[in-house]
Amino acid sequence: MSNDVPSSEASQAVFQSNSLSDLECPPTYSTDGLLVPMAPAQNRRYARIAFATPAYIKIPRGLHSALLSPEPQYLGVGWVAHFNPEGTQYYVNATKRLVTDDPIDHPDIWAKISAWILRLDTLIETDGMTLPDDYEIFLTVATDDDGCKYYFVDHTTQTVFWIEEIDPERHELELPPVCSVAHLRFALQEQYWVHNEYFPHRQVPQRLRTELVDIFRQGRADQLTSENSTFPYSAQQCKHYLQVIDVDTECNEYMTWTLARLWGTISRHKFSTFFGEDYAKISREQKRYDRPAKQRTLAVKLCSALLFNMPRERSAQMDLLSLDDLTYVMHWRDFAIDLLHGWRESSYLAVGLALIGTVSTVQRTNPISAAMGSISIVLSLSGLATSAVLLQWYAGADKFTAGTVANHLARVQLPRLGYEPIAQAYCLPRALVAWSMMFLAAHILSAVVDIYGLIIRSPAILLALLVAGGLLHVNSILRSAFDSPVVLDHPSDVRMLDAFKGVRSFLWHLKQALPKAFHIPQSA
Repeated sequence: MSNDVPSSEASQAVFQSNSLSDLECPPTYSTDGLLVPMAPAQNRRYARIAFATPAYIKIPRGLHSALLSPEPQYLGVGWVAHFNPEGTQYYVNATKRLVTDDPIDHPDIWAKISAWILRLDTLIETDGMTLPDDYEIFLTVATDDDGCKYYFVDHTTQTVFWIEEIDPERHELELPPVCSVAHLRFALQEQYWVHNEYFPHRQVPQRLRTELVDIFRQGRADQLTSENSTFPYSAQQCKHYLQVIDVDTECNEYMTWTLARLWGTISRHKFSTFFGEDYAKISREQKRYDRPAKQRTLAVKLCSALLFNMPRERSAQMDLLSLDDLTYVMHWRDFAIDLLHGWRESSYLAVGLALIGTVSTVQRTNPISAAMGSISIVLSLSGLATSAVLLQWYAGADKFTAGTVANHLARVQLPRLGYEPIAQAYCLPRALVAWSMMFLAAHILSAVVDIYGLIIRSPAILLALLVAGGLLHVNSILRSAFDSPVVLDHPSDVRMLDAFKGVRSFLWHLKQALPKAFHIPQSA
């Protein structure tokens, strides 16, 4: 037997007494800071570091079979070991309504947890507290000192509570800021379901299971009929979850674990959307937090203009992705797929433009055409490089989890400028490709047309065009002056064959339509 594991005899000696009063301990209560409130989500079960050391051992005859009875695990009277479906072990005392995931089969851990059970009982009795009819207490010994962390669970109202007034900041509880007591209920309800997920030894009542099924059915219909649904799961995900929970099976620890995890998500969703409040968020586009307006500096405006104002659209999409700090991973994945597709498309176009520009530029041509071609090549290669960099950084972005998406959006959002700077980076490949196309067109045009001579003659050409336009206008006036007189009820009734007939009619209709479109009162 390993020296790290207590022997069976030592364990028996510890558990000979069934009374906790036999343990000598000072009456230390929460006033001295050793009894520390915690939230169920602060259980570090996923962050515990432990290393396994495999080795060859001798296998006893009939091990794990009916041939050899297993060695009993020595626990205190009333304590029963349970296993979470994920594999972790915890212990429940149904008589004393206690739950812990500390290894109480070790005598030193058992001594500490037992002492704290006694102290907590004494505190409750001293203060004359009346606890709910159906409650549980979770206890765990603090690793850094001799203190103990705790919380209470009320199974009747599906919430967690403490036996002292709680200041989340002072007690370092992982609870978000709230807008009201009713709003806080859903945050505590989420913690309740986290407790049931970690310790699924109790069955979820059938009424809660039925309610959850109804919620997912409504959520699926909402997603199918609205693009701005606030439900946290897509219609396809709702269908899969309904297939899991809407079945006539016994609610064992595996089903309890599943229902608790889904109920936790629903409670968090109700908290995030202010369910039941006057300002409930019933559309994804509704804004409920008053945040400072974003500032678009001159540099940002200039950069966006050079990028054909594409970043403004992307920035607006990202604002909707994280509106009120509420991130929907399903919408992020659609956004990411669009980004990745656009960058790949830009890289393909960049390669083609670079090849065309290179082949065309090596031909003998005038200096202006050669300069235009060289600029087009540089821009296309820059577009290819930026596409490659973005594709490298965002590889797998269409598979990000909700936590990864929320963390990423929080990091790329600047306090004053918002998402526009990162949106400019997203749009850079496409904009560079567009500029490359424009310079390639100028390169080809300047190779065919004498651009230098055209620039020299441009004042004369412009003057000639103005004179030609003036002559046409004078001619139309004179023609109308010598036509037969007609009664005009409407400018569009004019029967003219001049070149400006269609333009005049279009401008008149536009003049009549614009005030109506923008609700501008027309002057008499």
